[in-house]
Amino acid sequence: MSDNAPAKPFLDLVEATLAEMGRTKTWLSQRSNVSRATINNWAHQPRTPQSASVIAVAEALGIDQRRALRLAGLPSTGSTPETVPPDLSSMPLPALAERLHHLSEELDRVAAELARRPSA
Repeated sequence: MSDNAPAKPFLDLVEATLAEMGRTKTWLSQRSNVSRATINNWAHQPRTPQSASVIAVAEALGIDQRRALRLAGLPSTGSTPETVPPDLSSMPLPALAERLHHLSEELDRVAAELARRPSA
């Protein structure tokens, strides 16, 4: 693992897998919803990437998530979910965005209500 670019080993695997599949980073970006710039930055980025981006790319390419996280310099256990719950993974993006918006509004409402309560 490179100290200057901890995700470089994962990027190497991504590029090899794309070559085997005859696919491009543009295809991968569209398939994973991770920008090409983000993927390319893994070659020299001094920080570890976001686990969600690594998982999205791994899923798009059929790479084991634990292996992907490890190669990207991220922990492969702990709070990172192994998979997206089925009810969310099959939800169309507009519906998911709307659901998240409503949940955010509900959280804001609850937070405001809690802030108004007198301290105990």
